[in-house]
Order: sequence, then C-alpha cells, then structure tokens
Amino acid sequence: MKAPTVSVIMITYGHENYIKEAIEGVLMQECCFEIELIIVNDCSPDKTDAIVQKSIKRTHKGIQIKYFKHKKNIGAIPNFIWALEKCSGKYTAICEGDDYWTDPFKLQKQADVLDGNKEIGLVTTFRSNYTQSTRVFTPPSTDINTLKNYGFYDLLTGKIQIATLTALFRTTLIQDYFKFYKDTGKKLSCLDYCIFLYIAYHSEIKVLNCNTGVYRILGNSLSHGLPIRKWELKKKYFNDVQIYKKKLPKIDENIFKKTEYDRAKGFYTMALNYNDENYIKIFNNIFMENNDSMRIIAINLSKKSKLLKNMVILFEKYLIFIKNKLK
Repeated sequence: MKAPTVSVIMITYGHENYIKEAIEGVLMQECCFEIELIIVNDCSPDKTDAIVQKSIKRTHKGIQIKYFKHKKNIGAIPNFIWALEKCSGKYTAICEGDDYWTDPFKLQKQADVLDGNKEIGLVTTFRSNYTQSTRVFTPPSTDINTLKNYGFYDLLTGKIQIATLTALFRTTLIQDYFKFYKDTGKKLSCLDYCIFLYIAYHSEIKVLNCNTGVYRILGNSLSHGLPIRKWELKKKYFNDVQIYKKKLPKIDENIFKKTEYDRAKGFYTMALNYNDENYIKIFNNIFMENNDSMRIIAINLSKKSKLLKNMVILFEKYLIFIKNKLK
C-alpha cells in the first residue's frame, strides 16, 4: 500500500456509545489518495476496545488502520501527543472518538486546498453541535467570510474559531510545533487551540463554506464537564497566550495585551469562585493596567464576604448576557 497522504488521529476513552460512528465517518471518506487511521484507546474501562476491534475487522480500500491500546490510562493530552507523533501522512486530521464526520468528501476538499496553496497551513470547515443530554442539534453559524484567508491574530482574538474535528493541517507544522514545545520547557499545554495558534503564526488559515461533521457535547468531557475542569482548561488557554507573547518573535504587543485583558474579563469570576489567589492577582494587575476600576473594586469586594463575591459573579454574568443580546 502507498504511503498515506492524510493521517487521521482518533483518540478515545470511554466512548463505547460513540466510537463506531466516529470510525464510520472516516471509513466513508472518498479520496483519490491513501489515508491512515490511527486509533489510540487510552485504556477505556468500558466496551470501547471490543467495538473498535469489530469496526476495523473488515478491510477498507485506500485506508490503513493502526489501532493501539494503552495498558494504563495516560490522560487525554499525553494520549493526544502520543497519537500525533505516530503520523506519517503529508497532512493530519483529528476526529476524537465522540465526534464524527458527515461529509464523505471532507478530506478530499481540504487536501485539494492545501495541495494548491502553499501559503495555507490549515483548512477548516463549519460543523454542527449535538448536545447528547438533550439530543438537540445546533446548526453552524456561517457568518464568516469564506472568500478570504485568516491569520494568527484572527484566531488569537476569536474572530474565527476552529473545531478540532474540522481541521486538516500540514504535518510538518505539527512537527515544528513539538520542537517549539520542547524549547519552551514543555510549558505550553498542547491543547488543540494552542497548536492551531502556532500553525496560524507560520501560515494562513482557510475556512471552507461547508458543514463536514458533528461535535458532540458531553457532560463529562474536558471542555463541558465539571466547572473546576473548565477552570483548569481556561488557565491553560491563558497561559498559552502569555507564553506565545514571550516566545514568538515579531508579535504585536498591543493586540496581545488586548487579548489578555479580554480573557481576564471573561475568566476572573472563575478565579474568584475557586479562590485561585494566583490568578486573582494576575487578573487584578491586568485590570489596573487597563484602568478597569469597576473590576478592581469587584475583586476587592469579593474578598470581604461570600455574598458579595456571589453578587459580583452574577453581575458579570448579567453583563455577558446583555453583550450577547446586543450582538
């Protein structure tokens, strides 16, 4: 079999109810090139292994399947890094075991763009959300201009967002990222957003005007699980931005400072809620630099009593609600 053009990474843990659909979304791809599907099971305690074994039993034309199962659970991010290092394709895509693709031409469309445009390092698409608990699909927002290419600051400031299951990127860029990651003393998080920021710094991003998959929202996921897990995730996002600010050459410090300020406004109530003194101090300093007296007072009030702290958190939620209504 020929060397693969695209490597598809599928990490899985406890996905017995979803993994079959994820695998089928990859196996249905119609491409004029070879694909390798790398499935890495992080020692799932359920029937994920049996379902994977059954799903990959038959042969699939043009698709090489490599299945690995860890003997011990190593965690989501280490498992993700382990899987990425197994890629041998020219391009890399990611579909986690609880998401799935719906467009059989997803990889072909994206690879065609990368083949014809050397300046583009990552191609993304739209996707639908599916909330498992309510069984409700949310269609994608398609108000992004797909006629233009996007760059590092568009992703940094949230002008565009990239869902992991929609991305196809050059494998050389992820290899370069791991070198950079090691050069920073492994202080970066290796979350998908952090990696995509690195890719966007070194290349352009293309958004295709098509919906290619479904992002499944689960109550126990890393980004949608317990509030304390969400806070740990937010801290990693914030730290990644600060590290990039220090380590990347030729950056616009004003844009970075505005991004830090915007994230401080969005994150500080979580720091208050979990009494995270380190981040409360960091966010308070950012508010002082931006003359945000309202939030400085809010932080000081929160220290006086639990009631005042809860009032500050509710008030900030109200401000966010009003802001979203005005959009």
